[in-house]
Amino acid sequence: MWHNNIGVQGFNVGGYLLGNPSAGRPAAKAVLRLLEEGKLDIPLTVLPFNYAPEAHRRMDAKDITGRIVLRHEF
Repeated sequence: MWHNNIGVQGFNVGGYLLGNPSAGRPAAKAVLRLLEEGKLDIPLTVLPFNYAPEAHRRMDAKDITGRIVLRHEF
């Protein structure tokens, strides 16, 4: 990273929202609007609800990119 001038940054929204709870709804609306407009590309893995243990295994192993959604079929 040093020789290539590459950096890694992160942000913990949970900590911010604890001190600023009213910021959550407007931020979520803004992100959803960007998703609807196709301006964000968030990798999404959809698994059946009964795959919850597998979803947790993948998260613990850091074997995912993006988000995992568990879908319950009625």
